[in-house]
Amino acid sequence: MGILVGLLLTASGLPAQTGGWRPDERVLITDFGIVTALARSSGSVFVATTGGLLTFDEAFERSELPITVEDGFPPVAPTAMVFDRRDRSVWIAAAGELLQFDPFSRRFRDRISVRQPVTGIVPGEASGSDLFVRTLGEWWRLDTFSRDRRRAQPGAVLAAIDANADLRARQEALLDPFFLDAAQQAARTSYAGSARILDLIPSRDAYGWWLGTAGQSLVSYDGIGRVGRRTIFGPTGEGMSSVVATGTEVWFAPDVPLEGRYAVAVATADLQQWRAWRADSSRAVPDLVSDLVRLPGGIWAGGESGLHWMGDGREEWRQERAVDLSYTPVLGMASASGASGEAVWVGSARGLLRVKAVGAGIDIAVMPSTAVGSVVEADGRVWMGTDYGLYSMPVPDSIGQTVQPQRAEGSSALRSPVGALTASGDTVYAGLEREVWWRAGRDAPWARLESVGRARARVSALAIHDGVLWVGSAAELTVVDVGRGVVASYSFGPDLPPGPRGETAIADIAVVSSTEAWLALPAGAIRLHVRH
Repeated sequence: MGILVGLLLTASGLPAQTGGWRPDERVLITDFGIVTALARSSGSVFVATTGGLLTFDEAFERSELPITVEDGFPPVAPTAMVFDRRDRSVWIAAAGELLQFDPFSRRFRDRISVRQPVTGIVPGEASGSDLFVRTLGEWWRLDTFSRDRRRAQPGAVLAAIDANADLRARQEALLDPFFLDAAQQAARTSYAGSARILDLIPSRDAYGWWLGTAGQSLVSYDGIGRVGRRTIFGPTGEGMSSVVATGTEVWFAPDVPLEGRYAVAVATADLQQWRAWRADSSRAVPDLVSDLVRLPGGIWAGGESGLHWMGDGREEWRQERAVDLSYTPVLGMASASGASGEAVWVGSARGLLRVKAVGAGIDIAVMPSTAVGSVVEADGRVWMGTDYGLYSMPVPDSIGQTVQPQRAEGSSALRSPVGALTASGDTVYAGLEREVWWRAGRDAPWARLESVGRARARVSALAIHDGVLWVGSAAELTVVDVGRGVVASYSFGPDLPPGPRGETAIADIAVVSSTEAWLALPAGAIRLHVRH
């Protein structure tokens, strides 16, 4: 199963693993919820998903960083997988190809191109290099060195399966309808939702199994107690609209549902422990999230259904009822001062709001006829980005104080659509069309940041950390040392992965250090360690 390989072959080279990047310098996090094939070594379980390959240590219940399209993983769903004990490699079938993966180096060793879908793989005799592969209902014997192939004898395939304990147990399980019914029921109830089993493999525990499902990721199944436990790794949904990183955690908000599934997720900084809140749960944000903001007491999420908040140590999101559907969608947020307790600035389809701690409501609302897409507070003022240019107003010093935003002055460029805002101390940065402008202090004039130059697409995301400015657009990521003027640029294709339909965009940037950041992309969230 996996979904288990016969074929016409051509020799080919290794999968593309783009040059200039070491494996640990780029990590792509996407939806890993659809598991199409499983394999197991003596200590690890290999999980092939539509988003990449996961490797779990069974004894310590830890996961290595995923292998994704950035590392040469196929961009389509794998159809079969097996662990080859002879050289301790993993063979993966996808899109008419066989890929050989080395778990030790975490790289692909070989690729064999075929012209028919592969549905099964079984290692051959212990002393040889053959694989039995199945395609279109017919088994073939393939020499992985010479690429020679010939039709396999049915008895030889059965003997090879019988010699492999995991494959033999899987074969027996697939022929047992009572076992399959009980496992399917456990998969459905492991996370309060449907989950069709696509593959299964025995685990290290007696009567234990790993279930690969369509939608619930990997499920650990106890064949005695007939209960399942879901292993969460990654968010649920396609693309990424927002990402927030602190020293201890990373929050992910996908851009759109994937096959009807959507969930905001949080992971520890090492990506080992995950929690997720599915949109169809009463404890979760019920719709798409466009922006996340982390404050000392909790996390805020804004999107199509308004504004939601979850306090530290809690497991349930609460909706801010004052930000009703008349203000939606929420377009951007930033932390706010000038109010007792925690507060947040909310850019919405109907202007700018300041919302106090959950349940306390809105205390300031301005520009009700204008959509505010980005907001930042700095140098004693609140800066608002709109399609009609940049506005600002003094931070109100009392609740309910009436203030009137004014246009930023100094250049006609400040009337251009604003794609992003960020600030460091009293210095404010604004993405105006394809340029970045800055204001270095309260009394300084606005000026174009010459070290960035003119971007190849409209600036859509900005972040600043320790004097290093990160500039995102639909064409590239530019990293600028503002003090030294050093610029590094990373393009979609060779450096950044496009989305599943070729989309290119940077929706958000969460900086961890001057050399590390998370980017929200149509392909998911990618963590980059850059050299500049």
